[in-house]
Amino acid sequence: MTARFDRRRLCAAVICLCSFCAAASDRTLVSAGNTVSAGNTVSEWRLAALPFAVSGEGAQAGPGKAVGELLPKLLLQQLSGGRSHMPLADEIRERRLSAVRLEMQKLFLELSQASREKDAVMLLPESEASRAKKLKEVKETITDIQTRLDAYMESAVAELDELGHDPALQRDFPGERVVLWNESPSALFMSAEAAPDPAGVAVAKKAADEQVQGVIAGSVRLYAGYMAVTAQLFIYPGAQRAVSVTEIGAVSDMVRVAEALAVRMLPAVLNELPVDIRFAISPAAAAERAVITFDTERYLQVPEKLTVGSGIHSVTIEAEGYKTRSFTWDFNGAEEFTVSVNMPEMNVRTVQVSSAVPGSFWLRGIKQPEAEPAVTVNDQPVLGLFVPESGEESFFYIPDTVETAHVSLLPDTDDLADKIERKRKWMYTAYTALILSLPAAFFCYGTYVNEYNAAGRYTDGASVDNWKLASNITAGCSIALGVHFLVQLGIYLYTANKVIPAAAEPAAD
Repeated sequence: MTARFDRRRLCAAVICLCSFCAAASDRTLVSAGNTVSAGNTVSEWRLAALPFAVSGEGAQAGPGKAVGELLPKLLLQQLSGGRSHMPLADEIRERRLSAVRLEMQKLFLELSQASREKDAVMLLPESEASRAKKLKEVKETITDIQTRLDAYMESAVAELDELGHDPALQRDFPGERVVLWNESPSALFMSAEAAPDPAGVAVAKKAADEQVQGVIAGSVRLYAGYMAVTAQLFIYPGAQRAVSVTEIGAVSDMVRVAEALAVRMLPAVLNELPVDIRFAISPAAAAERAVITFDTERYLQVPEKLTVGSGIHSVTIEAEGYKTRSFTWDFNGAEEFTVSVNMPEMNVRTVQVSSAVPGSFWLRGIKQPEAEPAVTVNDQPVLGLFVPESGEESFFYIPDTVETAHVSLLPDTDDLADKIERKRKWMYTAYTALILSLPAAFFCYGTYVNEYNAAGRYTDGASVDNWKLASNITAGCSIALGVHFLVQLGIYLYTANKVIPAAAEPAAD
């Protein structure tokens, strides 16, 4: 009996120990699961890079290893910059499927732990009634877990089925800001010594733990001072390869190679939804001559349709004889946009410029040889400079609304800077006199009020009259000095405003 009792206690202890270890494992997996689940709702899309595998001449030497570590860092630097990643529908489904797997694994581990506890209860050295009571409690726990597992599986299958048939899934999903893992392009996701495989378990687990959704991996083949670089982007969870690009260049030109790789990888990183843009330009004559610059691409004819990535784009439309139109627009929220532009016709006319004093003209930055030059005005102001034979030069402009064929100007040849300085001194002198007059005005007025209140008891009427006269005189002086200051301020502002180019006036017949 004793031997049997000891065996039962030993078995129970072993089962409890196994249950404890399993529970510890459960907590680790659940923690990782929670991390991944949180990653499904974050507004950031983390990008990391692994060291590139290097082969060929000098691969094992110091320079070869440096190439394998420097290239992914340069790629991260090129791909960072506050851009937005739009998850594809498959990526969204994979995230949800990963969360479903982890939740089901959590429930299954809870079920297995409860089953082990049930076996442990059968071996406990207790009375039959006590074991029956504990066994009933464990069975109720198992039933509850099974019910939750069945309900979750049913809802998850329905949700995944709905996601699989939703064509608007990607368009309704908000964009995520692209950020670098560890907030720096100089940190690689794993060391080269670990020989990380982007499709392996180690990288997938670390990506889940670090909430990384994109990992760049690649290989470099060295030969005679040149290299062939292949870079790949893997999306997590699932380790799906989104893009693979290859570039060849000199080892000494590593930055250019990284820039070329980044340009070709960027569309896969951003996953911008394509949108169609059509142009409706009026009048028809302007549409025939229109030249469109869309971001950095220039089109000499109006394209029937442009297919570009959604987002903010700059558009400039030019046509000979018509005003240029430029704007920036956020092309988001629809699959097709129509850009309707009305091009006003330019009112091109020739205007002759003259001056009341002798001198030379500069128009649009070019010195004019004529004493009274002619300039073309095409609905844009023309800025000019007049240099008199004696005196100070002055700027002027011809308004875009001018309708006459001849304009003239009366330039101020005085030293404008000296004049402004003199007016400034006069203005500050007037302000100083005003401030100095205020204490006397306040003192006389206060004393007059005191004398008036004390009249008949402490002072006579003559004293009140004297202080009233003094108060009126000092107040009048302060008011006069205030008016003088306002006049000097207006004169100063008027003089300082002369630095603004004056408009050329229509010439008298």
